[in-house]
Amino acid sequence: AIRSIFAKGTNLFAATIENIFFSSNNGNNWVSVSKGLPAITGSSAIQFAAIGDTLYAGIDENGVFASVNNGATWTDISLGLPDREVKSITTIGTNLFAATYNNISLTTDNGATWTQTTWAKISNSNGIFDPTRLIRKDTVIYVQTREGKLYSTIDKGATWQREHVGLSNIPTYTFFTSGENIFAGTDNGIYLSTNKGESW
Repeated sequence: AIRSIFAKGTNLFAATIENIFFSSNNGNNWVSVSKGLPAITGSSAIQFAAIGDTLYAGIDENGVFASVNNGATWTDISLGLPDREVKSITTIGTNLFAATYNNISLTTDNGATWTQTTWAKISNSNGIFDPTRLIRKDTVIYVQTREGKLYSTIDKGATWQREHVGLSNIPTYTFFTSGENIFAGTDNGIYLSTNKGESW
């Protein structure tokens, strides 16, 4: 079963329930690229991101790992994260964000140091705990929570805004971007925003 797939330039990366694979020829051939990674189990969620030539893999319950050679070898860069329960990762410029249980952290130096954003503060005060997915749209990061709520930040996590206009009290299970559009899959169907989540 394929858990996630990611393109970095002309290279493809795919995560299965036990391994990560790499293809440099549009998927005609694949090779395993899991050396240096912890054992991947069927329950592990894996997400990819990239900054320049560096590929990142966020693995649930195992942390964040970096590779500069298309996955041939990996380095654990999780030291400094609140925990290793990594739900999602994304990037803005040279900034890498990682969502863990009740927290979202940021590194600007390839994981040498991590800084916690203000997510834990606003989540504790609003009864929201688990960010389950991060998606970047231009310089905006959207956060989907376990409770089906959607938040965004335009200042790299210094402040957060609830995307509630048109989605108020509607559990949101998935969302993605396409061009200038953002789509949200909810209990009431699919919603569309053409203005970065200000209205749906």
